[in-house]
Amino acid sequence: MKLNPVGIGTGNTKNLTVDSLHAAFDLGMNVVDTAANYGTEEIIGKAIAGRRDKVFVATKVGPEALREEDVIASCDMSLVALKTDYVDLLQVHWLNPAIPIESTIEGFQYLLKQGKIVNVGLCNVTLPQLMKWVDLLPEIYSVQNEYNLFDRSVEDRMLSYCFKHNIKFFAYSPLDQGHFCGGPRRLGYLKSIAAACETNVAALCLSYLISTPGVHVLPRLSSFSRLQEIKNSVGNTFIDCSGDIPIKLHPNELDLRLSPYKCVSDATSNVLGRCPHPLDMARDGTWLKPLKAWRRGTTYELCEGFMRYWAHVIANGDDPVEVLVRE
Repeated sequence: MKLNPVGIGTGNTKNLTVDSLHAAFDLGMNVVDTAANYGTEEIIGKAIAGRRDKVFVATKVGPEALREEDVIASCDMSLVALKTDYVDLLQVHWLNPAIPIESTIEGFQYLLKQGKIVNVGLCNVTLPQLMKWVDLLPEIYSVQNEYNLFDRSVEDRMLSYCFKHNIKFFAYSPLDQGHFCGGPRRLGYLKSIAAACETNVAALCLSYLISTPGVHVLPRLSSFSRLQEIKNSVGNTFIDCSGDIPIKLHPNELDLRLSPYKCVSDATSNVLGRCPHPLDMARDGTWLKPLKAWRRGTTYELCEGFMRYWAHVIANGDDPVEVLVRE
Protein backbone atom coordinates (compact mmCIF):
# COMPACT_ATOMS: atom_id res chain seq x y z
CA MET A 1 0.00 0.00 0.00
CA LYS A 2 1.37 3.41 -0.97
CA LEU A 3 1.03 5.75 2.00
CA ASN A 4 -0.34 9.25 1.62
CA PRO A 5 2.17 11.70 3.15
CA VAL A 6 -0.72 13.31 5.07
CA GLY A 7 -2.17 10.88 7.58
CA ILE A 8 -4.57 11.12 10.51
CA GLY A 9 -3.55 11.70 14.10
CA THR A 10 -6.08 10.84 16.81
CA GLY A 11 -4.29 11.70 20.05
CA ASN A 12 -6.26 13.94 22.43
CA THR A 13 -9.10 14.07 19.90
CA LYS A 14 -12.49 14.54 21.57
CA ASN A 15 -14.72 14.83 18.51
CA LEU A 16 -13.52 11.96 16.35
CA THR A 17 -16.37 10.31 14.44
CA VAL A 18 -16.77 7.53 11.92
CA ASP A 19 -18.05 10.10 9.41
CA SER A 20 -14.98 12.34 9.79
CA LEU A 21 -12.67 9.35 9.41
CA HIS A 22 -14.54 8.21 6.30
CA ALA A 23 -14.27 11.71 4.85
CA ALA A 24 -10.51 11.65 5.43
CA PHE A 25 -10.18 8.18 3.92
CA ASP A 26 -12.15 9.34 0.88
CA LEU A 27 -9.60 12.15 0.41
CA GLY A 28 -6.86 9.53 0.25
CA MET A 29 -5.56 9.97 3.82
CA ASN A 30 -4.96 6.26 4.27
CA VAL A 31 -2.77 6.28 7.41
CA VAL A 32 -4.46 6.46 10.83
CA ASP A 33 -2.43 6.61 14.02
CA THR A 34 -3.78 5.72 17.45
CA ALA A 35 -2.77 4.21 20.81
CA ALA A 36 -4.53 2.26 23.53
CA ASN A 37 -4.50 5.26 25.86
CA TYR A 38 -5.96 7.63 23.23
CA GLY A 39 -9.41 6.09 23.58
CA THR A 40 -9.86 6.12 19.80
CA GLU A 41 -9.12 2.51 18.82
CA GLU A 42 -12.76 1.39 19.00
CA ILE A 43 -14.09 4.18 16.76
CA ILE A 44 -11.27 3.55 14.30
CA GLY A 45 -12.27 -0.11 14.31
CA LYS A 46 -15.77 0.88 13.27
CA ALA A 47 -14.47 3.23 10.58
CA ILE A 48 -12.18 0.68 8.91
CA ALA A 49 -14.87 -2.01 8.70
CA GLY A 50 -15.32 -2.91 5.04
CA ARG A 51 -12.16 -1.07 3.94
CA ARG A 52 -9.47 -2.67 6.12
CA ASP A 53 -7.15 -3.41 3.20
CA LYS A 54 -7.21 0.25 2.14
CA VAL A 55 -6.19 1.76 5.50
CA PHE A 56 -2.76 1.59 7.14
CA VAL A 57 -3.47 1.26 10.88
CA ALA A 58 -0.78 2.18 13.42
CA THR A 59 -1.10 1.84 17.18
CA LYS A 60 1.27 1.82 20.15
CA VAL A 61 2.47 0.00 23.24
CA GLY A 62 2.90 2.18 26.33
CA PRO A 63 6.13 2.44 28.39
CA GLU A 64 4.59 0.46 31.24
CA ALA A 65 4.01 -2.55 28.94
CA LEU A 66 7.38 -3.16 27.30
CA ARG A 67 8.25 -6.55 28.76
CA GLU A 68 7.76 -9.39 26.28
CA GLU A 69 4.52 -10.71 27.74
CA ASP A 70 3.10 -7.22 28.21
CA VAL A 71 3.86 -6.21 24.61
CA ILE A 72 1.91 -9.24 23.41
CA ALA A 73 -1.01 -8.60 25.79
CA SER A 74 -1.17 -4.91 24.83
CA CYS A 75 -1.25 -5.77 21.13
CA ASP A 76 -3.99 -8.36 21.66
CA MET A 77 -6.14 -5.78 23.47
CA SER A 78 -5.62 -3.30 20.64
CA LEU A 79 -6.63 -5.89 18.06
CA VAL A 80 -9.87 -6.50 19.94
CA ALA A 81 -10.61 -2.77 20.18
CA LEU A 82 -9.77 -2.21 16.50
CA LYS A 83 -11.79 -5.26 15.44
CA THR A 84 -8.99 -6.50 13.21
CA ASP A 85 -6.66 -9.48 13.25
CA TYR A 86 -3.52 -7.43 12.47
CA VAL A 87 -2.13 -3.93 12.64
CA ASP A 88 0.13 -2.53 9.96
CA LEU A 89 2.42 -0.85 12.47
CA LEU A 90 2.95 -1.39 16.19
CA GLN A 91 5.08 1.27 17.84
CA VAL A 92 6.83 1.75 21.17
CA HIS A 93 5.13 4.91 22.46
CA TRP A 94 7.89 5.92 24.89
CA LEU A 95 11.01 4.00 25.80
CA ASN A 96 11.38 2.85 29.39
CA PRO A 97 14.99 2.63 30.64
CA ALA A 98 13.85 0.28 33.43
CA ILE A 99 12.95 -2.47 30.93
CA PRO A 100 15.65 -4.16 28.79
CA ILE A 101 15.00 -3.52 25.12
CA GLU A 102 15.83 -7.17 24.41
CA SER A 103 12.63 -8.17 26.23
CA THR A 104 10.62 -5.64 24.22
CA ILE A 105 12.10 -6.86 20.96
CA GLU A 106 11.26 -10.47 21.80
CA GLY A 107 7.62 -9.45 22.18
CA PHE A 108 7.62 -7.67 18.83
CA GLN A 109 9.34 -10.57 17.09
CA TYR A 110 6.74 -12.98 18.43
CA LEU A 111 3.94 -10.75 17.10
CA LEU A 112 5.66 -10.49 13.71
CA LYS A 113 5.90 -14.28 13.46
CA GLN A 114 2.25 -14.64 14.45
CA GLY A 115 1.20 -12.16 11.74
CA LYS A 116 -0.49 -9.92 14.29
CA ILE A 117 1.71 -6.99 13.27
CA VAL A 118 3.33 -6.19 9.94
CA ASN A 119 5.88 -3.56 10.97
CA VAL A 120 7.68 -2.24 14.06
CA GLY A 121 8.14 1.45 14.87
CA LEU A 122 9.56 3.68 17.59
CA CYS A 123 8.16 6.93 18.93
CA ASN A 124 9.88 9.70 20.88
CA VAL A 125 13.43 8.44 20.38
CA THR A 126 16.79 10.12 20.11
CA LEU A 127 19.16 9.21 17.30
CA PRO A 128 21.48 7.17 19.59
CA GLN A 129 18.46 5.21 20.87
CA LEU A 130 17.26 4.56 17.32
CA MET A 131 20.70 3.39 16.24
CA LYS A 132 20.86 0.96 19.15
CA TRP A 133 17.48 -0.49 18.17
CA VAL A 134 18.46 -0.80 14.51
CA ASP A 135 21.54 -2.78 15.55
CA LEU A 136 19.27 -5.26 17.34
CA LEU A 137 16.26 -5.14 15.02
CA PRO A 138 17.25 -3.95 11.52
CA GLU A 139 13.62 -4.19 10.38
CA ILE A 140 12.63 -0.95 12.15
CA TYR A 141 10.04 0.52 9.80
CA SER A 142 9.44 3.99 11.18
CA VAL A 143 10.13 6.70 13.72
CA GLN A 144 7.46 9.01 15.08
CA ASN A 145 8.72 12.18 16.76
CA GLU A 146 7.45 15.72 17.10
CA TYR A 147 8.22 17.89 14.07
CA ASN A 148 6.75 21.27 13.20
CA LEU A 149 7.84 24.79 12.34
CA PHE A 150 8.49 25.53 16.02
CA ASP A 151 10.47 22.42 16.91
CA ARG A 152 12.64 21.43 13.98
CA SER A 153 15.32 19.65 16.01
CA VAL A 154 14.90 16.42 14.00
CA GLU A 155 16.22 18.21 10.92
CA ASP A 156 19.71 18.21 12.40
CA ARG A 157 20.52 14.49 12.03
CA MET A 158 17.44 12.33 12.55
CA LEU A 159 15.80 12.90 9.16
CA SER A 160 18.98 12.22 7.21
CA TYR A 161 19.59 8.99 9.16
CA CYS A 162 16.04 7.81 8.54
CA PHE A 163 16.28 8.60 4.83
CA LYS A 164 19.64 6.82 4.52
CA HIS A 165 18.30 3.70 6.24
CA ASN A 166 14.91 3.70 4.48
CA ILE A 167 13.05 4.38 7.74
CA LYS A 168 9.82 6.33 7.41
CA PHE A 169 9.43 9.39 9.60
CA PHE A 170 6.00 10.24 10.99
CA ALA A 171 5.65 13.76 12.38
CA TYR A 172 3.23 14.21 15.26
CA SER A 173 2.01 17.67 16.28
CA PRO A 174 2.91 18.93 12.77
CA LEU A 175 0.74 22.02 13.39
CA ASP A 176 2.33 22.66 16.80
CA GLN A 177 -0.93 21.79 18.58
CA GLY A 178 -2.70 24.63 16.80
CA HIS A 179 0.02 27.20 17.44
CA PHE A 180 1.50 26.44 13.98
CA CYS A 181 4.93 27.97 14.65
CA GLY A 182 5.38 28.66 18.34
CA GLY A 183 2.83 31.34 19.14
CA PRO A 184 0.69 34.19 17.82
CA ARG A 185 3.59 36.61 17.31
CA ARG A 186 4.93 34.52 14.42
CA LEU A 187 1.64 33.84 12.65
CA GLY A 188 1.61 37.04 10.61
CA TYR A 189 4.57 35.88 8.54
CA LEU A 190 2.94 32.56 7.71
CA LYS A 191 -0.43 34.14 6.95
CA SER A 192 1.15 36.46 4.39
CA ILE A 193 2.86 33.53 2.64
CA ALA A 194 -0.32 31.44 2.73
CA ALA A 195 -2.30 34.28 1.16
CA ALA A 196 0.28 34.65 -1.61
CA CYS A 197 0.06 30.90 -2.27
CA GLU A 198 -3.76 31.01 -2.17
CA THR A 199 -3.86 28.47 0.63
CA ASN A 200 -4.17 28.43 4.41
CA VAL A 201 -1.60 28.32 7.20
CA ALA A 202 -2.28 24.68 8.12
CA ALA A 203 -1.77 23.44 4.56
CA LEU A 204 1.30 25.65 4.21
CA CYS A 205 2.95 24.20 7.32
CA LEU A 206 2.20 20.61 6.33
CA SER A 207 3.42 21.22 2.79
CA TYR A 208 6.78 22.36 4.09
CA LEU A 209 7.20 19.28 6.28
CA ILE A 210 6.28 16.73 3.63
CA SER A 211 8.56 18.36 1.08
CA THR A 212 11.33 16.32 2.73
CA PRO A 213 11.47 12.78 1.26
CA GLY A 214 10.28 10.09 3.63
CA VAL A 215 8.38 12.44 5.93
CA HIS A 216 4.69 11.81 6.67
CA VAL A 217 2.59 14.09 8.85
CA LEU A 218 -0.13 13.13 11.31
CA PRO A 219 -2.26 16.22 11.96
CA ARG A 220 -4.99 15.68 14.50
CA LEU A 221 -8.39 15.17 12.90
CA SER A 222 -10.41 17.27 15.34
CA SER A 223 -13.16 18.55 13.03
CA PHE A 224 -14.40 18.73 9.45
CA SER A 225 -13.10 22.30 9.25
CA ARG A 226 -9.58 21.12 10.10
CA LEU A 227 -9.96 18.41 7.47
CA GLN A 228 -10.79 21.09 4.90
CA GLU A 229 -7.66 23.02 5.95
CA ILE A 230 -5.23 20.14 5.69
CA LYS A 231 -6.52 18.56 2.49
CA ASN A 232 -4.77 21.25 0.42
CA SER A 233 -1.27 20.21 1.54
CA VAL A 234 0.64 19.62 -1.66
CA GLY A 235 4.23 19.22 -0.52
CA ASN A 236 5.87 21.73 -2.82
CA THR A 237 5.99 24.89 -0.71
CA PHE A 238 9.30 25.96 0.78
CA ILE A 239 9.35 28.47 3.61
CA ASP A 240 12.43 30.56 4.33
CA CYS A 241 12.05 30.09 8.07
CA SER A 242 14.67 28.66 10.39
CA GLY A 243 13.59 26.69 13.43
CA ASP A 244 13.53 28.39 16.79
CA ILE A 245 16.83 28.11 18.63
CA PRO A 246 16.52 26.83 22.20
CA ILE A 247 17.79 29.11 24.93
CA LYS A 248 19.64 27.95 28.03
CA LEU A 249 17.85 28.47 31.34
CA HIS A 250 18.63 27.32 34.84
CA PRO A 251 15.85 25.07 36.20
CA ASN A 252 15.13 27.56 38.98
CA GLU A 253 14.31 30.18 36.34
CA LEU A 254 11.30 28.19 35.16
CA ASP A 255 7.82 28.70 36.62
CA LEU A 256 6.49 25.26 37.61
CA ARG A 257 2.85 26.13 38.19
CA LEU A 258 1.74 23.62 35.54
CA SER A 259 4.09 20.84 36.62
CA PRO A 260 2.49 17.81 38.32
CA TYR A 261 5.51 17.75 40.65
CA LYS A 262 6.59 20.90 42.50
CA CYS A 263 9.77 19.68 44.17
CA VAL A 264 12.54 17.18 43.53
CA SER A 265 11.42 14.88 46.36
CA ASP A 266 8.03 14.44 44.64
CA ALA A 267 9.83 13.54 41.41
CA THR A 268 12.34 11.11 42.95
CA SER A 269 9.56 9.30 44.83
CA ASN A 270 7.32 9.56 41.73
CA VAL A 271 4.24 9.99 43.92
CA LEU A 272 1.92 10.07 40.86
CA GLY A 273 3.36 6.90 39.36
CA ARG A 274 4.50 8.46 36.07
CA CYS A 275 6.11 6.09 33.56
CA PRO A 276 8.94 6.10 32.79
CA HIS A 277 10.11 6.99 36.32
CA PRO A 278 12.06 10.29 36.49
CA LEU A 279 14.88 8.44 38.30
CA ASP A 280 15.20 5.98 35.42
CA MET A 281 15.21 8.85 32.94
CA ALA A 282 17.92 10.58 34.98
CA ARG A 283 20.07 7.44 35.03
CA ASP A 284 19.59 6.98 31.28
CA GLY A 285 20.70 10.57 30.71
CA THR A 286 19.23 10.81 27.20
CA TRP A 287 17.13 13.91 26.52
CA LEU A 288 14.72 13.63 23.62
CA LYS A 289 14.18 17.29 22.82
CA PRO A 290 14.16 20.74 24.45
CA LEU A 291 11.65 21.68 27.11
CA LYS A 292 8.96 24.17 26.13
CA ALA A 293 7.88 27.26 28.00
CA TRP A 294 5.64 30.29 27.50
CA ARG A 295 7.22 33.68 28.01
CA ARG A 296 4.94 35.56 30.42
CA GLY A 297 6.46 39.02 30.68
CA THR A 298 9.78 38.42 32.36
CA THR A 299 9.03 34.85 33.48
CA TYR A 300 9.15 31.51 31.69
CA GLU A 301 6.25 29.15 32.41
CA LEU A 302 7.15 25.51 31.76
CA CYS A 303 4.39 24.04 29.59
CA GLU A 304 5.83 20.81 28.17
CA GLY A 305 8.47 18.29 29.17
CA PHE A 306 7.80 18.12 32.91
CA MET A 307 9.30 14.66 33.47
CA ARG A 308 12.34 15.56 31.35
CA TYR A 309 12.71 18.67 33.54
CA TRP A 310 12.77 16.62 36.74
CA ALA A 311 15.09 14.00 35.23
CA HIS A 312 17.49 16.82 34.36
CA VAL A 313 17.28 18.29 37.87
CA ILE A 314 17.89 14.87 39.46
CA ALA A 315 20.89 14.21 37.19
CA ASN A 316 22.37 17.69 36.85
CA GLY A 317 21.01 19.91 39.60
CA ASP A 318 20.68 23.53 38.52
CA ASP A 319 22.84 23.20 35.41
CA PRO A 320 21.28 25.02 32.43
CA VAL A 321 18.75 23.15 30.29
CA GLU A 322 17.61 23.81 26.71
CA VAL A 323 14.17 25.44 26.39
CA LEU A 324 12.13 26.41 23.32
CA VAL A 325 10.15 29.55 24.15
CA ARG A 326 6.64 30.25 22.92
CA GLU A 327 5.62 33.88 22.55
